[in-house]
Amino acid sequence: SKEFYQEMWRLISVEKRSVIAKVHNRHKSGAEYDAMLRISPIQDTNGNIKFFVGIETIVKKDSPDNTDWSLPKLQ
Repeated sequence: SKEFYQEMWRLISVEKRSVIAKVHNRHKSGAEYDAMLRISPIQDTNGNIKFFVGIETIVKKDSPDNTDWSLPKLQ
C-alpha cells in the first residue's frame, strides 16, 4: 500500500534505519512474485545520507516462512 512505502522510506531516510520487509513485487514482464527486500542508508562521516543500498531476494511460494516481515512498530 501507499502507506507501507511511505513509512518504509521515512524509516530509511529520516530515521536512517535499515529496513527488511517482505513485499509483493511485479517484474517488468508483468509476472508477480514475493521478495525479501533490505534497504540501508549509507552515510558519510557527518551522518549525511550519501546513497542507499538495496538487496532483493525472491521468496519461493512453497518455502515455509513464519517470520513477520512487517515494518517495525514505532513507539
